[in-house]
Amino acid sequence: MGHFTHFYKMLLPAREDVWIETGTYRGDSIDIALECGFRELHSIEVCPRLYEAAAPRFAGNQRVHLHLGSSPDVLDRLLTPAITSRSTVIWLDAHFQGYARDEMDEVRGECPLLEELDVIVSRTWSAPVLVAIDDVRLFQGEFPEDVALRAEAWPTIEDVRTRLEGWRLVETRQCLFADDPRLRSFLPKNR
Repeated sequence: MGHFTHFYKMLLPAREDVWIETGTYRGDSIDIALECGFRELHSIEVCPRLYEAAAPRFAGNQRVHLHLGSSPDVLDRLLTPAITSRSTVIWLDAHFQGYARDEMDEVRGECPLLEELDVIVSRTWSAPVLVAIDDVRLFQGEFPEDVALRAEAWPTIEDVRTRLEGWRLVETRQCLFADDPRLRSFLPKNR
């Protein structure tokens, strides 16, 4: 989670309006996003067991909205002009971890990333948006040997770049960041 914490610390001074993440898991990232000062937070989880485990942690917090469902479907409903007109950070991390099969999207399989990106880029954004994709090494074919992931079920990094054609990209070993160049950029100008 070290790279994740560094990413959030980068956002601390930004105080952006909306945080959206796919893949709630235990909800640790929501806590960090709350610390960053996001005004509205949405977290999407496909696994009922993980959703139910995280829900009590944020019960009563009016800023946090947990959603149960397939991430592309929930994003499609969530990304209305009420969101796309506000400064938004979207953390995409809804892929299967390779352990418990109930944590995988039954319809979309191990990695719904391309469908998530299709929804995001189909919207007209009138405020800055930053898309952050975690675990880029997996899209580069670097799968851990101790988990049951099928390489053919995952898009390649080229597939991801193609989906984000026209967006400004910054890629690290762990994350790929993308923003719409027509809007105020989250990304450093020298990259």
